[in-house]
Amino acid sequence: MLPMEQQNTVLDNLFSPDGDLRFSMGRIPMNANDYARDWYSCDEVSGDFQLKYFNINRDKLAIIPFVRAAQKYNPDMTFWMSPWSPPSWTRDNVFPRQLAVNDYMIQDPRYLQTYANFFCKFIDAYKEQGIPIDMIMYQNEAYSYTPYPGCTWTAEGTVRFNVEYLAPTLKKHHPEVTLYLGTFNTNRYDYVDKILSDPRMPQSVQGVGFQWEGGQILPKIRAKYPQYKYMQTE
Repeated sequence: MLPMEQQNTVLDNLFSPDGDLRFSMGRIPMNANDYARDWYSCDEVSGDFQLKYFNINRDKLAIIPFVRAAQKYNPDMTFWMSPWSPPSWTRDNVFPRQLAVNDYMIQDPRYLQTYANFFCKFIDAYKEQGIPIDMIMYQNEAYSYTPYPGCTWTAEGTVRFNVEYLAPTLKKHHPEVTLYLGTFNTNRYDYVDKILSDPRMPQSVQGVGFQWEGGQILPKIRAKYPQYKYMQTE
């Protein structure tokens, strides 16, 4: 709503290498997030396991124009992406108001592989728009109830999806994209430790993202797992 001159001033201060804040990394949501005007995903056609109806038309209305505006002031910006929620037809309809005791994402292999493919389709679609995504995380705030778009995962479900589906699919189609675990928004050390202690995890992910209460356990987690890179995601 700002006049263009004021928009350019804000963008220059945020993203220009000579600006005030000089941000060089951006975060992009896949599907609706807590700032979305309403619910949407890139494929709401129930049972579309081939993702024939996948599109980023909604993103082209606002998100992509603003990303391009930032790129104008810093063409070398990098971008990472995470979903707040998968498509509605891939989830259970019972959302727990507590730390996840069951996976909100349907754990059938057909759904999990389709969702892994969904990530790669999203990376492809943004690449076609001139926006390279170089890092992804599988879920925003995966470990507690939220009134906005969300999806809870158990430790077992987190390991299963990342190790058996997302990591190998990403390696096959986008080996240049880094996979981080996150975002961890819980201070339950036992919960996060259970995920990271899986012996297959170091070959699947390169880092871990923490936010909110997750920061409280970061020193202890980092001391036990120094092989990972760590990132503050919010």
